[in-house]
Amino acid sequence: MCKIILVVLASLIYVSTALGQEKIERPAYSIGDAWNYCTTDDYTKRETSCQTETVKVITDKDITLEIRDEKGVTQKKYSLDMNLVESPQASYSPYFPVVFFPLFMGGRNKMDIGWNDSGYSGRSEITNVVTGLENFVIDGKTCPTLKIEQQGYNNTGSSFKSTSLYCAEWKRIVYRSLITSRGVQTTTRMKGGKITK
Repeated sequence: MCKIILVVLASLIYVSTALGQEKIERPAYSIGDAWNYCTTDDYTKRETSCQTETVKVITDKDITLEIRDEKGVTQKKYSLDMNLVESPQASYSPYFPVVFFPLFMGGRNKMDIGWNDSGYSGRSEITNVVTGLENFVIDGKTCPTLKIEQQGYNNTGSSFKSTSLYCAEWKRIVYRSLITSRGVQTTTRMKGGKITK
């Protein structure tokens, strides 16, 4: 019995180590790839918005997504790594960094960016670190993910931190929790979608 348990434990350790050593490269996106997301206010536990994001345009510089929610249809522009560049409310220079390829355990990315949000502008220093492995369930199926911990400081004196989970099978962040020094605390989860394998 003890021998069986040791074999099982050894197998689990091997799988975790293999996943942890794997490098995830930037995926190939296709026109029509789509993802469904819902955001929850962590204080009230209520969903504040749900939206479908669909790839509409791909160039050698960026990717444009159509954003469809209960308010209508808008667009967002992303970098080729799928980091936000521009939305109807805000823009970032060069982009707002969350994902950085190749992704691997212990990987680290630090950037200084400019931003303009609802008429206010400033700069932020943002650090992202891949800190662990975690499973996330979408449509009843388990997706192995890499956990990305983010810490950001604005020159306006405010700060923020987030935890994101990147799933290679879905080509995107499937979960993100955000806490800001101004009292915002939200969680966004992927609820499914349709992508080209």
